[in-house]
Amino acid sequence: MRHCALILSLALVLTPLPLKAQQPADGASLPRNGIVPDTLTAIRMAEAVAAPVYGKRVIGHQRPLRATLRDSIWTVVGTLPPNSRAGLLVVQIVKRDGRIVRMSHGPNVPLSGP
Repeated sequence: MRHCALILSLALVLTPLPLKAQQPADGASLPRNGIVPDTLTAIRMAEAVAAPVYGKRVIGHQRPLRATLRDSIWTVVGTLPPNSRAGLLVVQIVKRDGRIVRMSHGPNVPLSGP
């Protein structure tokens, strides 16, 4: 009988309990203003995701980055010197949940739509 109780106790202890963080996110668990509530957050997030892909130097040459919000999507765009032939950084981020819906670095990048 003790053996069965020990096995049952171990099974209960070792069985993972669902944590709130492991459950699928729903709208109620996100901040009211979204994961990306403001311009500064959008710019920092764009830098964080673009730097490993395009390099910190490339991102640094495109400062200041500008962020605009349209239809709940932040569009973060780099700034190039006049007559520059470098590619333009564009990162689009969903305000509500922080998803990156577009990231590109190249000439003549159209900004309409995600």
